[in-house]
Amino acid sequence: MALQERIPSPFCVDEGSKGEVMPEVKGKRGEARPGVVRELVSLWPSLPYLGYGVWLAWACLAYSGTLWLSDVETNGENLSQLYMVSTAAFGIVCLVVPFAVRRFAQLLERRGVVVGAGACAAVGCVFVVAVGPYYLGQFAEMRPLFWLGAALSGIGTGVVGLKCGVMYGSLPPRRVLLYAATSQIVVAFIYFAVIGSPPWALAPGGPSVVGILSFTLLPVAAALLTVLPTPPSSSEAGVLHLTFGESKRALPGAFWRLVALSFLLPAVASMMRGVVVDAHALAVTLEGNNILMLLRVLMAAVFVVVAVRVDASHMNFGKLYSLIAICMVVTIACVPVFGAQSNEWSLLIYCASSVFEFVMWCLLAFVVFQKRISPIIVFGIGRGAFMLGSAIGWSFGVYALPSISGGGQLRVRVLHDMRWCGVGAVVRAVLRARLRADVFSHRRERAVVREPDGCGSARAHAAGRRARQVLASA
Repeated sequence: MALQERIPSPFCVDEGSKGEVMPEVKGKRGEARPGVVRELVSLWPSLPYLGYGVWLAWACLAYSGTLWLSDVETNGENLSQLYMVSTAAFGIVCLVVPFAVRRFAQLLERRGVVVGAGACAAVGCVFVVAVGPYYLGQFAEMRPLFWLGAALSGIGTGVVGLKCGVMYGSLPPRRVLLYAATSQIVVAFIYFAVIGSPPWALAPGGPSVVGILSFTLLPVAAALLTVLPTPPSSSEAGVLHLTFGESKRALPGAFWRLVALSFLLPAVASMMRGVVVDAHALAVTLEGNNILMLLRVLMAAVFVVVAVRVDASHMNFGKLYSLIAICMVVTIACVPVFGAQSNEWSLLIYCASSVFEFVMWCLLAFVVFQKRISPIIVFGIGRGAFMLGSAIGWSFGVYALPSISGGGQLRVRVLHDMRWCGVGAVVRAVLRARLRADVFSHRRERAVVREPDGCGSARAHAAGRRARQVLASA
């Protein structure tokens, strides 16, 4: 039988064609882009992944009220309403898309859809600013525009966040850790750059021009970064775009305990923070956010050093995740000592929640990388639970708790009772989670992908190396 000419495949590259296939595929993915963009990404491979940091920077600035609040808004009422509506919309989007994973995966491949989502969030931000007291806020009938804008901001950033999850799910664990940590530094850089900008305003006392532009354009900037051309990853070839029902059988049981913790801990932390924001002046909240951002820089620096210097065999994110959860439980349990409305102690709880959020993002990427489950399912469920828990906890602390307790000492007592109920549930979840290497077991599902001739051994070798790397890193 005559030997047929073998066609090079992006999934299996021999030594002779290694230098030819990648530029060809890369050029196809970025052929609609100017040459300078492709050259920039080739020199700065992590640039598209910094869209995650730009998105988080927008969230930190928007939910701190720095960008869009006016000088007459001295309490945290509007801030709490934006946070609850936006995060709830974000969480709902993330939890809905796993039911249509194949369709949504196709949509995320289109640059116009992702950029359109960023534009949707920008339009929502324009609505929020427009309803300010110096603009349309004097008309009571314009108030629903604020709710609409908050919902649009959550929907748009939800799509951008899922796109970031898809990108990070294709990376090996060490690179996930490095890129996520450097994104935290980008968050702090953008935050303090905007905070220190000149206070020029369109209306005296209103939000600054720089603040309005940052509030509206950061989601678009994050979307544009995520659609930059990136080198194809071998892990993308074997991703299983399963339906939601199929994913429940493919995902490990520890993942669902991880999701439960991702809902409970942010809910309790947000409840405590919501009570503090509701009870203090907005200036106190802004000062606390600045402190949290400085602590975020310290956290990012630590994880950058870990990603660069620590050997992969000494990393164990499962135990780190459980340790952070226990630390959050301890800080929440000590609230009666410092007071339910202590701003300093609530900052410590929220700082632990930020570290928890960072580690959870890395763990979700690890699950995608090893199990080859669609990142839309993993990040949709995991991140959706986190955001929805944050929204529910904040709304309970601000609105439901006062209506149940009636204020005064009774409110404090009810707050303590609810806190202990939440702590008890979290402790039980932590003790049952056992987030060790069993989250990333040696057993790995086979990807339903036809291998080109000659690629079977290469794929098996890559799978074994992948499993060892994830087990060492997690």
